[in-house]
Amino acid sequence: MAAALVLALAAARGADPLAPGFAPLGDEVLLGFDDPRPGEATRILAIARVRASADRIRSMLVDPATYRAALPALRRFDPVPAKQDPAVPAALLLAWEIEIPLWNLAGRLWLRPRPDGVDLDLSVGDFAPGRFALRVRPDGDTCLVTVEGRANVRDANWLTKRLVARSPLAEPAMTAAGVWVLLRAMVLEAGRVAGKADARRLPQGQMSAPSRWDLDGRPLAALATQRPLREAFPVLAVVRSRPDGRLDRVDLAITTRVPVAALAPRLSDAGAWRALPGWKKLTVTPSRAPTASPDALWEVDSTFPFVDFDATWTVAPGPPWRASIERGDWEGAVMGWDLVPATDGKTGTAVFSMHPRIDRTGYVPRKFIATEPLLEHGLALGLAYVDAESLLRALGN
Repeated sequence: MAAALVLALAAARGADPLAPGFAPLGDEVLLGFDDPRPGEATRILAIARVRASADRIRSMLVDPATYRAALPALRRFDPVPAKQDPAVPAALLLAWEIEIPLWNLAGRLWLRPRPDGVDLDLSVGDFAPGRFALRVRPDGDTCLVTVEGRANVRDANWLTKRLVARSPLAEPAMTAAGVWVLLRAMVLEAGRVAGKADARRLPQGQMSAPSRWDLDGRPLAALATQRPLREAFPVLAVVRSRPDGRLDRVDLAITTRVPVAALAPRLSDAGAWRALPGWKKLTVTPSRAPTASPDALWEVDSTFPFVDFDATWTVAPGPPWRASIERGDWEGAVMGWDLVPATDGKTGTAVFSMHPRIDRTGYVPRKFIATEPLLEHGLALGLAYVDAESLLRALGN
């Protein structure tokens, strides 16, 4: 199953096909990140398997009602009368509006049907210019659905401008969150249409993180080290959900330019972690656990718009490197690093795993998740990307 997902990702980048044989990753959403480039919107590609026919999914994608049903926060998605695209007569010009905490986002987009899916071209308003290309490919009795997205998220409003000013990595992080929510919402809507009436009500369980010792980035590392995929995407991510739909964790794999043997001890250098946006002050003290414990306590005093990352992390230097928050407002958050060397020993793959308990980082994130529960996953994905990339760049990668 994972092999088919990788084939589709690689094909979307024009890479050579991959041989099958990868360990299955389950029915999760895989994402590939392009390298950010100054002055350009970063391209994000996501893929998921849908247990429905390709024809059914194509018919859903060209129907505006599908998007309103799949995305409850989408308050408007209405055709604009007397507007037609002469190049694509079947195209629809739609006025859209998303209701989110503190403000609404709105604009117009062209919905342009294609034989293999649909293009959503953001032409006017927030996120413009931008495009979300949704594609469908039959695969046995299921189909593979991809969303390729890039959009002008940095100029959407004053908050996104502040976030990008704090870290340019916030731009691809926000795009990835949007791409993931769109694709996952479509997968759930396909399940509802197929007769699973409760599909879109997920996630509905209590939010919680796994144990830090249950984190394991090695399956994603095995996938990311395959040559065509590694050449196509410098960063690969998988968002993992629990059976009840809540976030389990985000795994994010990055190809290293230095041997992982040299990288491993640097991860325990608390000074490097100050490169994470908002981690303005970090104090290391010995753990209050028994003296045999190698753990250390990292007290983080943070500052970031509308979120609170103040916390005391209990850090096990490993390998594998693991950290968790045992007490406080951010209690339950976990993160970890797994390092897998390349066969030549010169480079490797670093996998960052995280469940940040984003719901406990402030009022605004909680309101976002209350409005769209899938943003528990989307915001965690964006935060994991920014943290992993920021740290590895600070370590010379």
